[in-house]
Amino acid sequence: GESWTALATTRDNPAFFFVNDLVISPHDSNRLYAATSLGLYRSRDGGESWQQVLDRTTPHDGCSDLEWRPGAETDYLYAACGRRSTPATIFRQKAAEGDGEWEALLSEANMGRSVIAVAPSQPDMVYVLTSSNETGVWRDGLYAVFRSTAAGDKDSWEKRVTNQSPVRMNTALLTNQSGFFSDICSGGTQRVLSQGWYDIALTVDPVNPERVWAGGIDLFRSDDGGANWGLVSDWFFSPGDPTYV
Repeated sequence: GESWTALATTRDNPAFFFVNDLVISPHDSNRLYAATSLGLYRSRDGGESWQQVLDRTTPHDGCSDLEWRPGAETDYLYAACGRRSTPATIFRQKAAEGDGEWEALLSEANMGRSVIAVAPSQPDMVYVLTSSNETGVWRDGLYAVFRSTAAGDKDSWEKRVTNQSPVRMNTALLTNQSGFFSDICSGGTQRVLSQGWYDIALTVDPVNPERVWAGGIDLFRSDDGGANWGLVSDWFFSPGDPTYV
């Protein structure tokens, strides 16, 4: 990374004005995949040329996240596409180096921007954290955490938690904590101010498939596969505080 060369194929190319994720094949370092505002693009020659392999142009809001299946012998790749205009969709391609169709695995009417995480120690376990497109208090807040124990196969997804959870902390994953709990912490008014349309991340512990970390404005951890969550950082404390991130 000490020196860089701009890829001429991406400069002044509308397909690459917004690149939300970029991954390199674990099997061929010249094979790249880019999740952009127009969909998913693949290069087989180190970025010298690109091919659109999944078209998610207007009104689909492009693609936002890519995730590998660990240990696969092919480019086994998941993609999360969609953000605010239309429902998000989770796709899968078991051999993305080829030209097969991308399979739609999961989509619901109020799914907004979404991210994917695969458990390294149990690759059939796939999690999705998705924000809400629903008009109202939960707009851009948590919609749901989904989990599949069948590598994401259709009809294998379970909602581990939603914004209707009776446990209030479970609903706060993508929301500004300083307002969300102000009625408890300072006697103020609860304010549901959420940023899941861009503050959203998810990963799984490398050895424990039940331990999941979610990032919104703050960080959360679940030790039971996404069913319950605890707060592990606060952005609004002063730098130097042990919980400040």
